Amino acid sequence: MNAREILKDRQGIVRSVTPDTTVFEAIKAMDRFKVGALMVIDKGKLVGIISERDYTRKVVLKDRSSKSTKV
Repeated sequence: MNAREILKDRQGIVRSVTPDTTVFEAIKAMDRFKVGALMVIDKGKLVGIISERDYTRKVVLKDRSSKSTKV
């Protein structure tokens, strides 16, 4: 599945980050766009999704730094 297929019915609006984005930057973007998750796009292909739940479980609970951890 690629990003184009996912966006087919979404009017072309996608909120996304790249794999080199920090978790902190992703969380700020989620707040700005009022969404709970962002697609992770690399060279036009969907490679993952980062969510608020991921942040809680994979960063906060593991005592990692959101400013240095990449999505």
